[in-house]
Amino acid sequence: MSEKYEVHKRFYDITDACARVVKEMNRLANLYESGSELSNALQTALGMVFRYEGRTQREIALIYQSDYQNMIKYISELEKRGYIEKVPKDNRRKGVFLTKLGRQVNGKLMDERGILITKTLSELDEEDLLMTKKTLDHMIDLMEERHKTYIEVDE
Repeated sequence: MSEKYEVHKRFYDITDACARVVKEMNRLANLYESGSELSNALQTALGMVFRYEGRTQREIALIYQSDYQNMIKYISELEKRGYIEKVPKDNRRKGVFLTKLGRQVNGKLMDERGILITKTLSELDEEDLLMTKKTLDHMIDLMEERHKTYIEVDE
């Protein structure tokens, strides 16, 4: 590859590595799904609610850039099973919260998945992890800004 495109290669090396991490997390989730009453999608939605408890379904979907209709479907199913509840935030919006059962199930899932995550992360330097997160966040911010600029030029 020519030096001209070396920076492109580095960028794709990073995005490919991120995709592999996500793939491995999905493989792990599929292992846990086989022994759980919740599908991987519902486990994921439960975890999203845990991390952003009190937010609306729309806000959670936006944070994760998830399909809003799927988020409604997953939240409704979790609510029907007694894992979450919706609490009015104002006249129009409802925040999503874990119930006691939802906290127990999510805690169990986090404990099980946490074993592998803890083992993996214990072999990595904390400063490297923080720098990786900071770098990825910065890349996302720059790309989102470029995307806005590109759209403004098009309009």
